[in-house]
Amino acid sequence: MRQSLRKWLACCAIASVGVGAAEADFESLLRAAEAGRPWHLATTDHPLVAYLQHAALDRDLAKAPIEALQAFVDRHPDARLERSLRQKAIEHYSKAGAHAKVVQLAGETGDQATDCRIFASRLALKQEVEVADATALYRRANRLVPACSAAFDWLEAKGGLSEAMVLERFQTALDDRQLDLARSLRSRLTRSHGTWVERSYA
Repeated sequence: MRQSLRKWLACCAIASVGVGAAEADFESLLRAAEAGRPWHLATTDHPLVAYLQHAALDRDLAKAPIEALQAFVDRHPDARLERSLRQKAIEHYSKAGAHAKVVQLAGETGDQATDCRIFASRLALKQEVEVADATALYRRANRLVPACSAAFDWLEAKGGLSEAMVLERFQTALDDRQLDLARSLRSRLTRSHGTWVERSYA
């Protein structure tokens, strides 16, 4: 955790519980949570409990109980800590092939890669998915996102990836100077659009 954030949290602790040992107490509790040692606050209503819980869960996602993770991220799904932990946990479980846990943690993330991982896990579990959802992911992809390969391959196999969509994404990538993305799309457009694509990329 960055020092600036630590100082801000310590100030919150002082404002909440009074000047004195508050800063030192919170620092020691946070270090304990980050190290996997037991920590305790007298009340769960303390405004800094979420930071301690986040540190404890984030320390080792492989050992964190899925029920505790889900309870934390679903408590305030739009809050920064909860959204960040949801994204990290889904990435962890996706890479581990734990698709059921990815789907269990699925929710509004606002993150392209995370949403693609959720879609891919639904595919792996043979759950029903919609072409419209994969199309929406494709239209959002304004950069090269390896995690989206499964969703986009499925969309193409279903005939939902039109040349017009690829061309629109290529043009947007050029406008945004996302050259890695433009390069990945160029080969599939060269056959039909010839030298125009090559000149545009250059």
